[in-house]
Amino acid sequence: PATFSIWPTPTSPPEQFHLNPIEEAHQTMGIHITPDLDPKRQFELLREKSLQKSLLMCINPLPLDATYTAYQQHLQPAFLYALIAQHLPNWAINKQQSPIIIQLLLCLNLSSTMSCCTPSLPLRFGGAGIPSWAVLTYARQVKFLQSALDAQTFYGHTMHASLLTLQLEYGHGNSLLATMDVRMEGMTLTWIMNVHKSCAEFEVSIARAWTAPLQQLHDIHIATILTNNINNLTKKQMPLFCECFCHMRITMLADITNAAGTHLAPGVHALHQPVYPSIYHFRLHPFTITRGHRHIWNSCLDAITTSNQHQLQQPLGAWTPSQSTHRPYHHQYSFTTFFQQDLPSPNIIVNVDT
Repeated sequence: PATFSIWPTPTSPPEQFHLNPIEEAHQTMGIHITPDLDPKRQFELLREKSLQKSLLMCINPLPLDATYTAYQQHLQPAFLYALIAQHLPNWAINKQQSPIIIQLLLCLNLSSTMSCCTPSLPLRFGGAGIPSWAVLTYARQVKFLQSALDAQTFYGHTMHASLLTLQLEYGHGNSLLATMDVRMEGMTLTWIMNVHKSCAEFEVSIARAWTAPLQQLHDIHIATILTNNINNLTKKQMPLFCECFCHMRITMLADITNAAGTHLAPGVHALHQPVYPSIYHFRLHPFTITRGHRHIWNSCLDAITTSNQHQLQQPLGAWTPSQSTHRPYHHQYSFTTFFQQDLPSPNIIVNVDT
């Protein structure tokens, strides 16, 4: 449908929203963004704006004492908001700043052919003391993320929900933001994911996130099984495996074993969801499970089972007292309680490759 209705609260009247095409960018809160969060259109607009501003600096030169002030007070703020709100990689941010930096150095009677890192160095180290937009963007994104996670508001709850759902897709026992792991093929592209990539590039960890609790002794997170047992993983195999365990809605090895933790449950090799699927909601997009999915999934299961194919090489131990039946988050707002919701899987299983 071209429009759809949303009830913001149980007592409020419905509001009509226009459904935009997936590839169409629309302006909202000072940025241009598409429904699939592709920053390509925003990158093009910022690039055009950067070239225009550098041209204006060339044809309308200011006195030396006013040039840097104009840059700090007018030019730089005009770009930073859009850069912080988007998930552009650092190389793309540097490309936005480059035309303006070159013209700024010329206006300040400095060499415009110096190394790309030199303008950001302090004056005492031979630089120009001009902050890198990539560093400023990253620092403000981290500050914004921390303040949002600390905020006791509905917006803070939404940020928590996005982070925790991303953690489910990550599938490991370590908090994604606390690691330097950038192997995130197959995970949903979000603003938080881009912040994490910048954290890894600058070797900064943020030690705060929920992780799914272990259910039995010797239990292991589902994605860790893959990385521990399959060597030389390709970029194509990792998203396939991620789609497999998200489709089955599992977080642990215990989710696909019998109650004793000695054998795999029936139907696991065929990617049939277990009798008691996870209570957590995985962010799923419709896709087709092919032979490629089956191959990497069964290769991983074969690595942890005996020749019996159903018996585990390392049986699981006693059940832990972890309250794994609790939702990873909930929030009470305006007398309405929000929980992570369970949704049926929209995926189908076929025997052909696509």
